[in-house]
Amino acid sequence: MASMENFSPIDLFRMAHSKNAVAAAGIRLVNTNGLLNLWAWANDLNGHLIPHGDLPEDFRGTETPRLIAVRQNGLLTLRQENYLRHHTRMAMRPDGNWITVRRVTEALYDDDMESPLYADSVGFKGGSFSTVYISDVSFWWISIASGSTNMGQLYEHWRMLCTWLIRFVPPVEASTTKPIPEAVKFHIHFESVIDIDPHSITIPSTDELEAAFRIRTDATKSEVEIHVGRAFDLALASPENIAEKALVAAMLRGLRTMVEESSHPEADCGVVGQICGSNLARSRHIMPAQTFRDMLHTMAGKPVHIHKMDDAIARIGIAFRVQSDVGAEILGKRECTAFLNEAVKLTQREICAQLRLFNRRQFINALLQCHEEAAISRHHWLRTAHANIALHGDAAEQAIAEHMAEMTACSISTRVLIEAANSECPAEGGFTPGDLDLSKVMARVIFAFHVGGWSDAIHWGAIAPQVRIAPVGDIHVDHRFIDTVYVPFASGGTRREVFEAVDSYGEAYGELPPVKSVASAFDERFLEAWEDEFGVPLDVLRKFTDTLENHGIDQQKLWFELRRSELLEMLSKCAEQPVEDVAATLDRLTLPVRTHWGETPTGFRDKDWHPWRFRRRLSLLRRPLIALETTEDPLIVIAPAVVREALHILVRSHHTGETPDWQVSSRSMLKWLGDTNNVTRTAFNATVASQLEKFGWKSASDYKISRLLGIPLDRNYGDVDALAWDPQSGRVLAIECKHLHFHKTIGEVAEQLSDFRGEIKQDGTRDLLRKHLDRIIVMETNAKIIRKRLRLREDPQIEAYVVFKNPVPMEFSWPQTTPRIRPLIFSQLETLRLAPSSHSTNS
Repeated sequence: MASMENFSPIDLFRMAHSKNAVAAAGIRLVNTNGLLNLWAWANDLNGHLIPHGDLPEDFRGTETPRLIAVRQNGLLTLRQENYLRHHTRMAMRPDGNWITVRRVTEALYDDDMESPLYADSVGFKGGSFSTVYISDVSFWWISIASGSTNMGQLYEHWRMLCTWLIRFVPPVEASTTKPIPEAVKFHIHFESVIDIDPHSITIPSTDELEAAFRIRTDATKSEVEIHVGRAFDLALASPENIAEKALVAAMLRGLRTMVEESSHPEADCGVVGQICGSNLARSRHIMPAQTFRDMLHTMAGKPVHIHKMDDAIARIGIAFRVQSDVGAEILGKRECTAFLNEAVKLTQREICAQLRLFNRRQFINALLQCHEEAAISRHHWLRTAHANIALHGDAAEQAIAEHMAEMTACSISTRVLIEAANSECPAEGGFTPGDLDLSKVMARVIFAFHVGGWSDAIHWGAIAPQVRIAPVGDIHVDHRFIDTVYVPFASGGTRREVFEAVDSYGEAYGELPPVKSVASAFDERFLEAWEDEFGVPLDVLRKFTDTLENHGIDQQKLWFELRRSELLEMLSKCAEQPVEDVAATLDRLTLPVRTHWGETPTGFRDKDWHPWRFRRRLSLLRRPLIALETTEDPLIVIAPAVVREALHILVRSHHTGETPDWQVSSRSMLKWLGDTNNVTRTAFNATVASQLEKFGWKSASDYKISRLLGIPLDRNYGDVDALAWDPQSGRVLAIECKHLHFHKTIGEVAEQLSDFRGEIKQDGTRDLLRKHLDRIIVMETNAKIIRKRLRLREDPQIEAYVVFKNPVPMEFSWPQTTPRIRPLIFSQLETLRLAPSSHSTNS
């Protein structure tokens, strides 16, 4: 079991907890093939020991003992997979001796996992990294050495050599005309292993880099020894892969020399190009620290992951804990949302009960450690995404997306738990949490996050109002909306973030210039509204954040503790104002200790703390300074990177008008939000109309229906955001333009979809799509007037569209209406380009 993928000794405790939970539910598992088979069974069921979806109804609520027969051959598949990943075989060394080697499984990507790469496991235990690629032609050995004592960096260099050996062998065997020895060995000795300051690097020239490789060959021993100078490390700071490509070229030159094959520079350059592919494909990077987390990334390890078995344990019997006499099915919107809301409340109570076991300070420290580690890992994967996609293709893109999703779940759950822990954990006494404790309670948070989202989605009509209660108490809903709309939309957002990182890859190798003031970057009216809202200028809070980061760097800590009075003194100096004048600002950024997590303080709403919602006013990303006490001068935990992230979110949401009106208190900020949303809407209308003009149409923005028709109407139909027409063909485009804020949670996505169903609501109001549909109907009814008004040569052919500025969930769920209205993303307007002949006629 120790050699199985993603298994750790702590999982034995998880298995024991899971078996206890199953037994407590009155179920006996019949498993004659032992622990390994039970682990395989749980893996097949995504962490569950109970196949909830497959249990018959007569399994429900019986008083007699209930038996579940575990599939007995699960361990066969597990052993097969483990053998493929870790099997041993014999490999011949260049000296003719045969040794036992073990399959290398250190690769992060599937394409490398499939290669015939093996390691000398005995040597590994002694700190000697020696690897062999076994082809049909030869045993290709490679070993690494260095004078550096940094074993972590040496290990990463070894992984780099493995990556290139996999790609080196096939094209080199195909291009080498001389006989290749039965066993070949490359010995790579690095003078240094990334032992340089990335802020004081001069990228070496081509000649300097080539001179860094000293090659010695011994044909009698079938060995190629390459001594790699310091210029190699310096070259790793280049955005393009000049360092590793030069190493591959040196390996090829060494092999050609050893087998006494004439060198053909052009041909060898082609072989190196075939091996390395893109100039961006690489394994190692030296990037200057651009953020606080970059400067302290060595303080972080691997974050605690949410284990699927911890989630499975929490689900056993939860429906019966909510309502002991619940039936097999709950129908109706009100009934379903009420039950799911109670399930969330129960989960919150169970979370609080767990939190009360742990010391507040220790628990919050553990959560911050996990949060910062997840953020650092996520950021690193994004910064290196371009290189890894260039090297590994689709395998890297998929792995990056999965890793980002996993880190996002860690970030969300730890933030929510910090919000809960500073009220529920005892200030004195209590246990120190371990990784298993964190994973269990993080799984509960994500469960509440999902169930709360289901409730909202049922309320907004995205999920059918039907909840199924599995015989052992798990809660199931119809997942079609989640599978066909939410997951594709959310995955698209992740892909866009990855490709934005790809596009900005070169920027990761440059240093960020210092910014003395942000005044020139914002409208003066916004800066005034900000000061009215938060009590100090934006530059003051930016300077305050800089001061906190500098303190963390001096202390070499990702987070630290200060008294409120010390923070007030810092903020006072940044603002050049008395302490009493900035106290309200600091309090607005402080997450206070409340009587209970689930209580809504005066002046707030329930949605300000509900864990399944974003934009919560009582969230860590709105109040990043974490109070540990209720005293007059409490101890406060500060993670500077979280403070900067919160400031960024606050600025962005207020500047773009994303912040709801009810969350601001000053009149000037309220006015800014209204004006900004109005300006954004009208500006996008004009942008769409202008773009259509470039595509050959005549166009106008904000064209009132009353002006277009010029006749009395039964009511106000508003205006067409962008109207475009082609006099030659008679085509008329009636476009509703929507620049919507990006929604993330299941409930938010469902709410956004509810505005685009083309329906009249119960209160008689029309949703956004229905309003546009009514405009199209009245336009079609008065087509002759439109022909005359727009001077069309043919009868109008009215085409209706809704154009969205950015990707939206409506792409995956769009109703069929009569007349038909089609959705488009702004980037898809190109599909409406007129043919050149029509274009020239209109011009």
